[in-house]
Amino acid sequence: MLRAGSVLTNVAVRTADGAVDLATKWSRGPLVVGYHHLRCDMCQLAGIELSCLAPRIAVLGGEIVIVYPDQVDEVARTCAERRTQAVCASDSRGVLRRLAGKCDAPGRGPATFVVDRSGRVVYLHSTHSMNASTRMGGVADAVRAAHDAP
Repeated sequence: MLRAGSVLTNVAVRTADGAVDLATKWSRGPLVVGYHHLRCDMCQLAGIELSCLAPRIAVLGGEIVIVYPDQVDEVARTCAERRTQAVCASDSRGVLRRLAGKCDAPGRGPATFVVDRSGRVVYLHSTHSMNASTRMGGVADAVRAAHDAP
């Protein structure tokens, strides 16, 4: 299970445009990864919040990828309907879910983590309660710190 300080192993996820290598993304700058379910209300809220944060994260040299356990065509369609500003990807094989310690049942809540250029998790937030949604200020602060780190 991921914790702050853990080093994330590379995970390849799929978008409508093909495979996306998360290690390639984090090697270019801080990477925010959201692990969500399409039919989870808390995940939808966290996805909207992350999507709104995407321009600010880009200014800080980072990028946001929201990963779903659903099939890539369903993920692409749903993210287009929601006008998501982040990269939306599928991990239908469950590799990231197993690393993050999340289960497959919708409604279990989102996980959000920030990875620095070395693959180290510098921020992690996971919740199962609507009262404990991801702190977007904490995400932005972690991206800023990871960007400024040597």
